[in-house]
Amino acid sequence: MGRIEDIMNNSRFDDKARFVNQFMYALTSGNSESLLELITEDVVLIVDGGGKVFTLIRPIYSRKLILVILNALALTIFLRSKAQSVKINGQQGILITKEDIPIGVISFDREPQTTMVQGIFIIVNPDKLKHIGLNKFS
Repeated sequence: MGRIEDIMNNSRFDDKARFVNQFMYALTSGNSESLLELITEDVVLIVDGGGKVFTLIRPIYSRKLILVILNALALTIFLRSKAQSVKINGQQGILITKEDIPIGVISFDREPQTTMVQGIFIIVNPDKLKHIGLNKFS
């Protein structure tokens, strides 16, 4: 697994992977302006904790509130973990690990015309993460 700086500097990534890396960098650097450039006005955030991890109960439709939540996640969870760009259901997404154990997956729904994010989906449900083998991504 690479650090975010290593991923950002790797020129073999396509545009979708490059977008994910921009998202990770904006999130981990606390650069809200960069995040705003990547998400639509009507973006939605959905978090799945499966009732086993404390998460949001309902989808969030407020762009400002989503930025607050993402920044809080970056400060509380992402600083103590590793993130890497991976394929999730055929699309580029983010795998978050702590001590080499998957603790979350972030995937995106992007608007075809602008390629901006219109949906952010975070899975932290341990039942849905336990099948992930890190060797798939090595």
